Amino acid sequence: MWLNMVEIVLAVVAWRKGWRWRALLHLGRHAGVALLIGMGDAVTGEAVKHTAPVPFLVILVCIGMLIRMVLRAPQSA
Repeated sequence: MWLNMVEIVLAVVAWRKGWRWRALLHLGRHAGVALLIGMGDAVTGEAVKHTAPVPFLVILVCIGMLIRMVLRAPQSA
């Protein structure tokens, strides 16, 4: 849960840094992957503990991309 809060804080900082809507794309991707994994678990009847590492890795990738966005300003056209 605290990783999700870190994601939100980083998205807000990236938004204010100048990335605007592009900062929210990572949150949308994370939510989409989590939804697809949950639906797959429900359809197959697979236990959540078997697919738990996948959303965790997605969160880490999203946090990494948001940190990169926070550290770099967007290039102006």
